[in-house]
Formats: sequence, C-alpha cells, structure tokens
Amino acid sequence: MIKKDFTTNNFVQLLKERNVDLSVSIPAQSGPKLNINPEDWYDYIEENFYQAFTVYWSPRDFLDADSNYQMSLTRELGLNQGNTLKYDWGKTSKQNTALKSLLGTENIHRLGFNPDTTLVRLLCYTPGNCLPIHMDGYEGWRKMFNKPNVMPDRYSVMISPWHWGHFLQLHDQMLANWEPGDTWIVPNDVWHCSGNSGILPKVTLTVTGEKND
Repeated sequence: MIKKDFTTNNFVQLLKERNVDLSVSIPAQSGPKLNINPEDWYDYIEENFYQAFTVYWSPRDFLDADSNYQMSLTRELGLNQGNTLKYDWGKTSKQNTALKSLLGTENIHRLGFNPDTTLVRLLCYTPGNCLPIHMDGYEGWRKMFNKPNVMPDRYSVMISPWHWGHFLQLHDQMLANWEPGDTWIVPNDVWHCSGNSGILPKVTLTVTGEKND
C-alpha cells in the first residue's frame, strides 16, 4: 500500500466519473411497516439451508457488464471470498413462490406491489461478511419476469432485530437500530452497501416489483 491508496483507487475514480459525492446528502426514505415474525423466517432458513444460493462477491455470467465491473473493482480492494459470503434464497421461481407466501399478500400490497411480478429474496449475512458498495442491476427480477427494459422498485425489509455490527448504508445515510418489519426504499440510482461486523446473523429481505397503478 502506498500513500495515495488512502484517498483514491479505481472505485473512487468510478464514483467521481459518475458524479457520486458523499458530501451531498441524499435522505433515506423509510417504507411501510410490515407484519414480520422473525421466527418464521429462521425456520425457513433452517429447513432450507442447503438449498441456499451460496455465493461470494465476484463477477458472474448472468450479471450485466456494469455490475461485473463494479465487482471486479471491489475485489481489487480485498473484498473477496473471505468477507462477502451470502446465503440467498429466492432466485428460483419455486423458492420465490414459497417466500411470497411466507411474506403474505397483505405485506406485498402494503409495499404497493403487484404480487404476480414480485421477487422476494431472503438474505443472510453471518458475522464478518458484508455486501460491498454497488448499484443494483435488477438482473434477477428482469430475467424471472421477462421484463428486460422495465425499471422496478425495491425495498430492503428487516427480518432479524438490529444487533451489534449490523448496518445498511444508502449513500451517506448509515441506518441501524431497526426492528423486524421496518423497510427502506432502495432507489435505483443510489449506491449502497451493508454488512455484519457483529455477533449474530443479519437477516433481511429484498423485495422487488412493480407498483400497482
């Protein structure tokens, strides 16, 4: 490491090229409170643990070029298989159907989504793992519902109670102290990241879909 690495690198340059400036605040927007029982989701994880999509932060074939470029730059910085492990359920239609049933139509309607085109992903980050800074590409949603040119909406839904070391960062807003069922809008043009430097798993959902007219 040399001195300039403390102030700049290829990812910093990428953000500068895209006019991303942390000194310009973007207020975080909370969404509707959902009816969530964490134990239901813990039971699902335990019963379906070996069906999880287990992945580290690295370029993948089904992602678009920009998403893979972001991943390649963060891997240059040391974000790799040692600190970005994610357990992920919902990538298949069968899992998505089960997770939508667990979430419930009432909660989906509270978010304003059409259940027919809603994708629910259950994410678990164990202590010491994080989701690096990125901009969402919505590749999974677009592929599942065959809507390559549609820009959906997305919420982060908190399942496990906030605990030591759990955080969600939306641009300059550091979010913590949540309760199960709290939700945050994840805008399509806001860079974000999250992580778990604590002592208990961090369990959340991303719920992606189209708003009802």
